[in-house]
Amino acid sequence: MSDAPAIGAKSIAVFGDLSMHGADVQKGWTKLATTAEAGSREIELTDEVSWETGSSIVISATSYEPNETEFNVIKSVNGKKLELENPLR
Repeated sequence: MSDAPAIGAKSIAVFGDLSMHGADVQKGWTKLATTAEAGSREIELTDEVSWETGSSIVISATSYEPNETEFNVIKSVNGKKLELENPLR
C-alpha cells in the first residue's frame, strides 16, 4: 500500500478484520523477585502466575543488549517460583 500511513515498529496494523485466539493467562508479564543467576534452572517472580507447564517464556534483559534476552520453557510452577527446562545463560 503506497498510500498507507506510517505505522512504526512494534505495531499491529489492521486494514480490515482481526481475530486473535488464545488462552487468557490473566497476567502476561511480571518482574523477577530475585536476580536470575547464570546456570540456574529456577526463577522467583514478584507475582503468582497461572502459566502452564510447557509454556514458552521470555526473560528480558535490564540493559539494552538484545543478546541478554533469553527464551526458555516452563518445567513447573510452584507459587511464585518457576522451574525452567534449560539453565539460564
